[in-house]
Amino acid sequence: MDIDFLRTFIEVNRTRHFAKTAKDLFVSQSTISARIRLLEESLGVKLFTRDRNDIRLTKAGERLLPQAELIVSQWDETKREILTSDRGLQTLSVGSVSSLWDILLQDWLGKLKEKMPDLQFKGESLGSFSQTRALLARTLDVGLMFEPPKVADLEAKWICKIELVLISSQKGLSISEALENDYIFVEWGTTFLTEHGRAFPNISPPRLQLDLGRWAVDYLLHNGGSAYLAKTMATSHLESGNLHLVKEAPSFQHEAFAVFNKKSKNRELVEQALDLIL
Repeated sequence: MDIDFLRTFIEVNRTRHFAKTAKDLFVSQSTISARIRLLEESLGVKLFTRDRNDIRLTKAGERLLPQAELIVSQWDETKREILTSDRGLQTLSVGSVSSLWDILLQDWLGKLKEKMPDLQFKGESLGSFSQTRALLARTLDVGLMFEPPKVADLEAKWICKIELVLISSQKGLSISEALENDYIFVEWGTTFLTEHGRAFPNISPPRLQLDLGRWAVDYLLHNGGSAYLAKTMATSHLESGNLHLVKEAPSFQHEAFAVFNKKSKNRELVEQALDLIL
């Protein structure tokens, strides 16, 4: 089976549109249709339902999707390893929940460049579930997340504690005012969602929800409002007076972990790289 058939299947599911998929993959729409038809004929099942341009996965398509993603990921990783090993380079593939990139990884990338100049780094923004699946399939060397999975083959290493504090563009707001006036809910993981709900059970649903703290900082600076942010992200803006700490608002302490496969062939490289993140 041609790997491009599976890649096309994944992309059609993402776009839900044959013409858009053709544009994204730089081929004709008839090529996309032919690939999907040949894939369906090869498997003996229909993968999509088509109803007035509403393209959705069938039950068979839903079962195929995670396997197709895994096969394509493993194939891409294999190609990358062959190319880099041929050039005498070491590779490190890292996944992270989106919120941790700005808090931890910018500084880490700088240290890796300085201390490990021959390292080829591949970074992806992935949810915890996708990271776990990739770590078990060994298509990912390290996963960075707030809540490490309890899986026998995976090992979690504590990285740091992150303090989340309520920040506002206006000075002197009370907690209730900050939560009512253009409050932005930032996605900091399941634990934060639970603790936030316990601390503020009666607030109105926020009109704006973001999964990147950096987006929230930019929004506060340009449009105003309030949000829970990692204190390290807001320090310079607090010192300059552009943003303000909401006094007496509860803070939330969260821990970040690096997760890797115990049987990884890159175990030594992983541990060497993680020493630089601490």
